[in-house]
Formats: sequence, C-alpha cells, structure tokens
Amino acid sequence: TSGLCRRGGDTRALFDAAAAGDGDAGRNLSDWAKEVMYVLSLVIGFYDPRRIIIGGGISRQGERLLAALLREEEMLPLPYRKKCLLEVATHGGRSGVLGAAVYALRRWQKESGDSTTLPRSTTR
Repeated sequence: TSGLCRRGGDTRALFDAAAAGDGDAGRNLSDWAKEVMYVLSLVIGFYDPRRIIIGGGISRQGERLLAALLREEEMLPLPYRKKCLLEVATHGGRSGVLGAAVYALRRWQKESGDSTTLPRSTTR
C-alpha cells in the first residue's frame, strides 16, 4: 500500500480517480498492480499456493483491488493463472491480527490440553 500511496497520495482517492477516468491515476494504479503481480508471480512460482488472500488496509478496496490486479494477470506464469485464486481478506486490515490470535489460541490449547472447540475459520 505504501508504494501505491507514494504514487498518488490517498489510496481510496487514487482508486476513485482511476475509476473516474483520470489517466494519471489509472497509470499509477496499473504500474503498482504490475509490481504486485510480479511479486505474486515469484511467490506462486516458488510455493505453488492454491490461494493468495490479500489483507491489510489495501483490502478495503475489495473488488476494485482484485480488478486492478487481474488486469495484470499476464504477469503470472501461464500454468498458475487459473490454478491460484486471488482473494481479498474479509476482515480487511484486521485479518492478520485475527489470524495470529486464532493461531495463538490453538497453540495454547494444544500445549495445555484444553479441548475447548474454536471456530474452524474466522474468514467466512
């Protein structure tokens, strides 16, 4: 997100301006999306994940974020284009904290022998 903000200031304003047809904003967003997809192509090529979930503040852009990234899909290695799903975290910027909390609770349960049932997933 910081790279996107350096290009156009406020992230939401940049997405809004690009959607309204502002050419500079559209180019900035496209350049940023290409950089992100390049990095994701490296991650996908190395780890071969079935899904990548994008969280943090940028995830507030939801479908607009996915659309910007998927316009640059040619950055992904051909075999992975339909195999790896890109999704936006449903809890936005809190996803990492929530995931860490669930992980810590499950680990504590395992180590302490506590058998209290926790939800299987906090994302849906």
